Amino acid sequence: MKLRILNGKNQGKIVEVSKDPFIIGREGDNDLVLVMEGISRKHAQITRVDGSFLIADLGSTNGIRINGQAVAGKVELKPDDRIGIGEAILLVMEPEQPAMPPPAGLPAPLPPLPPRRRGGPGRGGMMGLALLALALVGIGIAGYWLFLKPPPPAPASTPIAPPPAATTPTPPPAPGLPGLPPLPAAPPPVKAAPTPEPVPVAAVEPPSPPATMAAPARPMPLLLQTEPAGALAKLDGKELGRTPVAIPEAAPGRHLLTFALEGYEELARQIHVPDLLPDKPYTLRQAAGTLRISSTPAGATVYWGPRILGQTPLMLTTLPPDTHSFDLVLEGYDRATVKAIVSPLQPATLDVPLASRLGTLEITTFPPGLDITVNSHKVGATLPVTVLESKAIILDGLPEGKYKVVAAHPAGLRELRQPEVARGKITKVLFRLWVPNTEVLLTDHSRRYGMLLEINDSGDVALQESPSPTSTARILKPQIESVNLLPTSKIRELLSRAEQERLATEAQAAEATAAQAAEAKLPEVPLLPETVPVTAETAINWLKDSPAPQATRLRHLGRRLIIVGVPVNWSFDRGSAEVILDKLGRCTFDRRAFDAFSDTATLARIRNRPVAISGTIKDFSETGIHLADCRHEPALAPSPIQP
Repeated sequence: MKLRILNGKNQGKIVEVSKDPFIIGREGDNDLVLVMEGISRKHAQITRVDGSFLIADLGSTNGIRINGQAVAGKVELKPDDRIGIGEAILLVMEPEQPAMPPPAGLPAPLPPLPPRRRGGPGRGGMMGLALLALALVGIGIAGYWLFLKPPPPAPASTPIAPPPAATTPTPPPAPGLPGLPPLPAAPPPVKAAPTPEPVPVAAVEPPSPPATMAAPARPMPLLLQTEPAGALAKLDGKELGRTPVAIPEAAPGRHLLTFALEGYEELARQIHVPDLLPDKPYTLRQAAGTLRISSTPAGATVYWGPRILGQTPLMLTTLPPDTHSFDLVLEGYDRATVKAIVSPLQPATLDVPLASRLGTLEITTFPPGLDITVNSHKVGATLPVTVLESKAIILDGLPEGKYKVVAAHPAGLRELRQPEVARGKITKVLFRLWVPNTEVLLTDHSRRYGMLLEINDSGDVALQESPSPTSTARILKPQIESVNLLPTSKIRELLSRAEQERLATEAQAAEATAAQAAEAKLPEVPLLPETVPVTAETAINWLKDSPAPQATRLRHLGRRLIIVGVPVNWSFDRGSAEVILDKLGRCTFDRRAFDAFSDTATLARIRNRPVAISGTIKDFSETGIHLADCRHEPALAPSPIQP
């Protein structure tokens, strides 16, 4: 299948759909690169299924159109379909037909005529041959009259009188030979007839080869385009449709083309097939008394006071002569107010650039292969550039604001980011997750597990064996028996083991802190109740008002506490989630506990409603309180949140 580009700087170019899938978009690594307004980096793809070609949108901002209608999902392409991608228009061309064999029973075609030989006699040689032929003809005629034709006999009754003396004397008779009678006297000389003048013979040119007949002109395809597009085209008075329009077969000879578009003067042009054909779009001249409004990007709604006139680009032909004010509105862009003067003597145009409120997200993961979700909509998995880093997923055309971006590994590891997208800017988001995806089998038959960071040219391996960046180990090639990638089930097992080790380490640290407090024989101080919910601010004021703040802090470490507050934010790290309450309380959940709480947390944040969370005090200071091993306590919330 082939596509013809009907507009833009590559207008008329024919592109063959030679790959499966065939990607169309603005980036340079696409199979068809279109740099025009409204086209995303990866806009659409064409696939081949059972001999048919299907086109599908790749999550672009503006989608795709077939013959002017927006479509969704996969759509089969047919010949003469017009594909709209942003401002670009592509024509699906008819497939080429194979040559038909001649009908049975017809004679074989004649062989081609032999080429005319070069190097034969030139003009001078031909003249010489003509003169030689003339001389031979003359000699033949003279010989006939002198030697072959007999003289006419004399009459018997009339003797021949001797010639007068003045005539040429008669030679003496030849003497006779012995034994033979003498020769008779020679007859009188007969006057020879005059030799006729040689007949001129025209020079004969060698026969030239028969002339080859010129092949009759055949119908030809035409592509009719106008600037702007959308004009009604007619060929010899017959309507063809709106430009750009393709004519599969135009008959040879002269034709009259006419183009008509509201707000523009009618245009007429003559063409001749096949000698004088249109090679570029015809430019239409705007009519006097009209106003054309366009915007960058197109598609803005035009208001004239409270009245909606249409969407850009827009041609207005009925406005009264005066100065008029218009408002242009497009989602994701600032409202623009402009003025124009309409005059019956000349046309007027307005081209309005709109200030974008849209931004771009650029998401990269470490390592690649993570599933990306943005505001609960799955975007796709990141593709590898190296063993460590992925190719960026770029989402453009996003309204400004905060977005919830989650990167997840099939083994259950998830991490949350909440970037702020600003207008006209690219916001970059980098996820770094520890995924133990590699097993290194050593020559001593021991095994080491971790995330593969590098295999250098010498065969040495860099392996991160725990979530801590300082746990990177370098294993030399002579020590290595093999390097193997792990299945998802094994990765999940290693992640669970690492989480258990982390919790055990934190518990040991809390026990050590409590032991230190006991050994220090801290004075008795009032303690916060373990079963009565308090706000983080109340707990901090309790510490500030204590007569012995240091003793109060140490005696509270490791105790259970229930705090109440509005969840304002949360994030994920190494299989755990951290929730911020009222900017003063910090609560760490394991993944399963947070998954059960996430919907309630989202509603509470939207409605600004408090929730109750219990946990073990891990840190306690005048700037905040941190609880570990947290759980949601729905029965203790001041106002329960219903999903």
